[in-house]
Amino acid sequence: MPMAIVGAFCIALVPKISSLIAKNNIEEAKKKLTVSFFATILIIIPFAVRISSN
Repeated sequence: MPMAIVGAFCIALVPKISSLIAKNNIEEAKKKLTVSFFATILIIIPFAVRISSN
């Protein structure tokens, strides 16, 4: 389940980040990457805790 969510984030972000970099908007690209990184962590941590408690 978490891998499907992370995969969806990656698929959705690649075109957006590529577009921002092509427009030389590096700061906005970094912001998008940072937000997606933290969102991914917030999604994965509960799954990891649940798996490790078994």
